[in-house]
Amino acid sequence: MVGLLFARCARDRVRTAGPFATPSVWIVLAFTCIVAIPKTLYLYTAHPAWTWLYLLDPEHVPWFMVIPVVLAHGGALVGAWIAGAVAYRNERAHMVPLTAGLLALLLVVSLVLLTNRLTVYGSFQVYEAGSAVGIMDVKLGYSLIAISLGAGLSVVLAAVELVRDARRSRLR
Repeated sequence: MVGLLFARCARDRVRTAGPFATPSVWIVLAFTCIVAIPKTLYLYTAHPAWTWLYLLDPEHVPWFMVIPVVLAHGGALVGAWIAGAVAYRNERAHMVPLTAGLLALLLVVSLVLLTNRLTVYGSFQVYEAGSAVGIMDVKLGYSLIAISLGAGLSVVLAAVELVRDARRSRLR
């Protein structure tokens, strides 16, 4: 959804110059590399059982799986940016909010279905035994608040810069 939001903010720039228009693409790539990828890397390496939602035992997942997981997260953001930018460039702007709405619905449904797994913390074995503690009883809960606030502020700042750049492209 963030990649689609960024495409929406930069729609005037990408309509004229495409998805790889500078500086818009650099703003998206900077956000991905400075915010999204480190966030995913931290959560995966520091809290693997929670990151896998206790669906997989992290002890049975090879250590190098961090690479495709992190790349998939960053790739999804950049891929959504490119898809949104292409939609705006090809006069299919109506597809962007429709897709974002479907993704938002999927997110809400996922949050509802996985609430029991997202709101507790422990190892895979502790979760399976039913002994996991509440997420706010451990530092992960407070870390998620800080991560969410930082990432949210970063989204706003990147979006503002994309809008400003799009406005400059309109004036040319």
